[in-house]
Amino acid sequence: MAKTEDELIEIIDKTINNLVYPKADLYKAYRYYNGQPDPDQFRYLEENFGIGSPTSVERIPLIKKQIDAIVGEYLETPILPKITCKDQKTITNIERDKHLKIVKDVYEYLAKHLNNSILSFLNGKTITDKSIEDQLNKLIEDININYVSEYEMAAQYVLQYIINSRDTDLIEKLRVLLLDLLITGYAFYKVIPSKDKNNIQIKVLDPLNTFIDRNRNYNYVKYSYRAVYREMYTKSEILNEYGNELTKKQIDDLDSQYETITDNSAIYVRSFEDQRTSTPASDGLDAGRELTPLYSGDYYSQDSVKLIPVYTVEWVEADKDHVMQRYEEVRIGTSLYITSKEPVKVMRSQDNPTFCTLNTSGVYVSTRSAKPYSLVLACASIQD
Repeated sequence: MAKTEDELIEIIDKTINNLVYPKADLYKAYRYYNGQPDPDQFRYLEENFGIGSPTSVERIPLIKKQIDAIVGEYLETPILPKITCKDQKTITNIERDKHLKIVKDVYEYLAKHLNNSILSFLNGKTITDKSIEDQLNKLIEDININYVSEYEMAAQYVLQYIINSRDTDLIEKLRVLLLDLLITGYAFYKVIPSKDKNNIQIKVLDPLNTFIDRNRNYNYVKYSYRAVYREMYTKSEILNEYGNELTKKQIDDLDSQYETITDNSAIYVRSFEDQRTSTPASDGLDAGRELTPLYSGDYYSQDSVKLIPVYTVEWVEADKDHVMQRYEEVRIGTSLYITSKEPVKVMRSQDNPTFCTLNTSGVYVSTRSAKPYSLVLACASIQD
């Protein structure tokens, strides 16, 4: 049953409020990977405030080399995809095609043997059939082992095209996913249609801006219940991406609520501890981070484009017929919504047509307590 506008807005706001929080531990992991621990970590040594002599602490990125070596080793491993079909209808069709292939090849072999036998008889030679049965058995066995159906061949060609496509850029996407997985314990991505609808696009999602209501029975993200992905867009990017779906009033609101250029900024940005109830500084680029005045020696000034948070919210739920449906909605900033009252049309497997998953996909490397395992944070003491 279609949902009303108010129901969708209530679900969107509730999902964002429940799932979005500042990921201070992940910020810390990325900083360690780049050899940049929290600037306050060794301040007691670097600034003794008149008690003793200050010490300069040099940070050498030891972990980065090891992580990069692991990623490089995996990227050197060739991708050899193997397509298999598992639904009953396709398997039945494959078995039927295989049977027809065996009948055709056996017929051709026997016809060829008969012609050879007739020629041998006309030439006065002895006709022997001792090896015929062995040859037929070998022929049937070879087909059973090596037969590849047209279904599998077509899917294999599509997959090979995606792997080699310059538009897909699979190796670079894989490199980023592997880095995210080792640094944070998460790897998130989406597969979406390209703008021209003639190709697919693999979109790697930033773990710092991806928030999952996890199903703890699985290590795969797509089996989760809800997901929010936050992106930072300029006003022009929002109009380019969503302009056709916004009403005139929403476009006017977007114009009036957000400036194009911010003032010169001179701030020291530091992630605070994981306090989910803390009020963010703003709903823009600095959401969820503590902003304090710069201390001496770290001054910088720059003009930056105003960035607006755009939340893509998706969830799955069962309808009145107990069929799983997926919804995907968008909130821009704090008050602009792009909603679709009908669920998204999803690909369903033939062996379980009532079930569907999130479009947000990926994997966790987690402990039994379901806490993601970051290799970088596990080695933080070595870096220190």
